[in-house]
Amino acid sequence: MLKDLNNKFKKFYLFQDKMVFWFNGGSLFIGLVLLLTWVTILSALPPQVPLFYSLPWGDKQLASKTQLILLPSLIFLITLLNITLSWYLHKSQNFIKKVLTASSLLFTLLIVIASLKIVLIFI
Repeated sequence: MLKDLNNKFKKFYLFQDKMVFWFNGGSLFIGLVLLLTWVTILSALPPQVPLFYSLPWGDKQLASKTQLILLPSLIFLITLLNITLSWYLHKSQNFIKKVLTASSLLFTLLIVIASLKIVLIFI
């Protein structure tokens, strides 16, 4: 069973463009690291943190610290959506796959920057 799964993973890796594979994997890895970071520092944060920067200044921007799990969840959701879309594309549509991958990575970096902005307020 494990050998069969390993062979499927090798075939998938060899079939994919290496940039698409590693960038999507990197986005998922960064999301996992961000999730583990939030879980470890959750107790050190105050009960409410600024999360919704698009809202007017004040109490409307504040969210409970457990809502910070939304950030890594968004990374996983967007990256998995882009991976799913790229699976349904034909091999000749490699440029669109790379655009989806780049958008996942860009979105991931923006979420990490927002997360750092939130954490650095309290340091």
